[in-house]
Amino acid sequence: LTDKWSRFIESYIEPGIAEAFQKRGIPIHSTARRMKTPVMEVDILGVNDTVAVVVEVKSTLGVEDVKYFLVQLPKFKTAFPAYKDKTVFGAVAGIEIAGKADEFAYRQGLWVIAQSGETVTLANNANFKPKVW
Repeated sequence: LTDKWSRFIESYIEPGIAEAFQKRGIPIHSTARRMKTPVMEVDILGVNDTVAVVVEVKSTLGVEDVKYFLVQLPKFKTAFPAYKDKTVFGAVAGIEIAGKADEFAYRQGLWVIAQSGETVTLANNANFKPKVW
């Protein structure tokens, strides 16, 4: 049941990523879900010719989830060498945000994907400068 719920949440978030990032000047040409190597698993990946956005998805996103993702994210280019020449941004998403995880993620340079009606939006303000991994 947990796996099915995770897949449902990912399938809800994935379609809106391209539009949300396009509005911030980062066109996403394609997305993929559930990419896995022995080193790392990526819930959703959005890419264009120069950028890869690695998205961690949780039903309830907490600060500990963000901390874990921050440990995993630096492994991305090693785990997925096909993307080693891309600028890598991190993003977190949750149907529910707990314990100010969104604020913590923002301060760490992560994009925060939030629910907005039937789709998603980037919760980061216009002054946000994402960290590059």
